[in-house]
Amino acid sequence: MTRSTPLHLLLTTTLALASASASAVAAADGFPYGNIALNNVEAFVYTSVRTLFVDKDPSIVDKSWSPSYIQHNPNIPNGPSGLKAFVTSADFSYDFGLIVSQQNIVAIHSLFTNNTSGAQNAVVDIFRVENGRIAEHWDVLQPVVNQTASGNPMVDPAKERNSYDPARCGDDAFAATARALAPRALVQIFGNASANVDDFLQDPYTQHNPLVPSGVAAIKGFLAQAPPAAGQPSPYSPGFVLAKCDVVLVHSRIAGGGAGAASSVVADIFRVANRAASNPSSAPPAVRLVEHWDVVQDETPASKTASGNPMIDPANDPAKIQNVDQAAYGPVGKYANQPASSSSTSTVTSSRAAGNGSVVVSAAMSNRNFGPFALVRSLFAWM
Repeated sequence: MTRSTPLHLLLTTTLALASASASAVAAADGFPYGNIALNNVEAFVYTSVRTLFVDKDPSIVDKSWSPSYIQHNPNIPNGPSGLKAFVTSADFSYDFGLIVSQQNIVAIHSLFTNNTSGAQNAVVDIFRVENGRIAEHWDVLQPVVNQTASGNPMVDPAKERNSYDPARCGDDAFAATARALAPRALVQIFGNASANVDDFLQDPYTQHNPLVPSGVAAIKGFLAQAPPAAGQPSPYSPGFVLAKCDVVLVHSRIAGGGAGAASSVVADIFRVANRAASNPSSAPPAVRLVEHWDVVQDETPASKTASGNPMIDPANDPAKIQNVDQAAYGPVGKYANQPASSSSTSTVTSSRAAGNGSVVVSAAMSNRNFGPFALVRSLFAWM
């Protein structure tokens, strides 16, 4: 099916803000961020990226990025040298939203704005740290639309930063359950015609994908129109699964793409909550997905990327999650000795800026066809 706007989308809003006292407790345990706190590795990545993209200080590249920086953005070669030029070559704003992680892998959900044209992109950046440096980078980009089917914005960084459930921060059992549920939901709902949606989702279900209304009924309705084909593998191949507090992110390859692309790369972000007594299904686990954002981009084959690296490698990427010594990391630069402010926005450029200052986005993203399975994925582009 053809999508007039990129399928998968993102975030924002919902759930009441945590109380001031809960926020203060969370902040005392790490680097303050929104209504919670970041661990040392998250704080290292956040303050490094903020120093470069928000403060536009290119000197941070020599301090925080590895000389052998590996790049998976299809338009950018390996190495950190281009980062310094990017921060002064275009007029951009960058705003941080949700941040999630798993050991040495950190993902940032953000909003990029071309201050010249006003065009905006929802972005998920994924970073791998090693030996005290940012060693590798993946990303997914999608243009933001003004009107969504649900009325919810695709991206709302300020609300996202303050929307975590502090009670779930540090709850390892909850995080493990969430990390198991989210990729299984994607694989089962889009690949198993007999899957029970209520085993994975529950109302109130808040949707940020631009083409899909909120509510579990909308998902069920689309599945009824175009159920997964019997005997066919799921179009989803999950890679990284990252979490923080009550939020989980799944980085996947999905079969089918726009303009003849064989596949797409997607970052699905979910909020997770306890299963409600009103949920029609009592099947385990005792949690359900209750909010969804996503970002999707056609996949460029590795043979055609600037670095020669694939945009995603679901079979091998998860092996790059390694135990990390949190004590070896922490906030950098001017943020090393001061708390983060509530504002995370400033003029910036990035690897998404072309030589003329425009955002590099696949032309296919504005008119996407995901093949035979696209009706399910594309329309209700999930959750």
